[in-house]
Amino acid sequence: MHHYHNKKHHNHRTLAFYHYAMKSGLAYVNPDLKLWVGIISLVLCLLSCGFTSIVIAVIMIGVILFFGKVNVKEYWHLLRIPFTFILLSGIVLLVDISRIEEGIVFISILHRYLIITRESLFTASKISVKAMCSVTCLYMISLSTPMHEIIKVLRKWKLPEIMIELMFLIYRFIFVLLEVYYNMKTAAKTRLGYVNLRRSYQSFFGICTNLFVIAFQKASKNFDAMEARGYDGNLRFLESEKPATKKQLGLCGGYFLVIIILLGVERILI
Repeated sequence: MHHYHNKKHHNHRTLAFYHYAMKSGLAYVNPDLKLWVGIISLVLCLLSCGFTSIVIAVIMIGVILFFGKVNVKEYWHLLRIPFTFILLSGIVLLVDISRIEEGIVFISILHRYLIITRESLFTASKISVKAMCSVTCLYMISLSTPMHEIIKVLRKWKLPEIMIELMFLIYRFIFVLLEVYYNMKTAAKTRLGYVNLRRSYQSFFGICTNLFVIAFQKASKNFDAMEARGYDGNLRFLESEKPATKKQLGLCGGYFLVIIILLGVERILI
């Protein structure tokens, strides 16, 4: 049974955020503090010209791996998806089209040149690094703070209730649909639905069609279940108080002091 659970979890890595947030070694830390650290770090990443962003990313990764107790391989697997999109976006920024031969690299195609200039290389690298480092800040929040605690903090920050409810329901429904998708894909594989390219296309479009229908069915059932549990338009969760300790505040203060100094030095040197 334990082996089956591990295998199932391995095949559902996309659903690992909630699991890690609930079992995180940082679960005892005040959620307000975690959100403030993640958001301010994100802002500092965007203000940085590169080096400070990398330092922030290393710290965020270290916090999640060593204090949050997240498996290194699982963490890398979760990072690969956004990093892939960021790299593809970086390639778009890197390459330009010109009528003449210029830049450090140029390739002739249809009387035009695909070129890479020093400016485009610098811009693509800078934006890609910032984006990747910013993802680690958001992952620090996602992998250490359960959704109901994030909602509690957002209520304290006076975010409109309708936005909080929509955010939670969309978040919850994504995982429901992913679970259904994986089950349907597994069923298709057992029926040799991916034995060749033609069957793969048929299976893919069949799953998409069924998923569209099941989405409405699941939404209706989920709403009925919520009403049966006393849903009156406001989401309520069992919450426990986790006050921030002097040690936690001191560590956060020291961290931000170091980052702000690095950011200042970086600005002066540039």
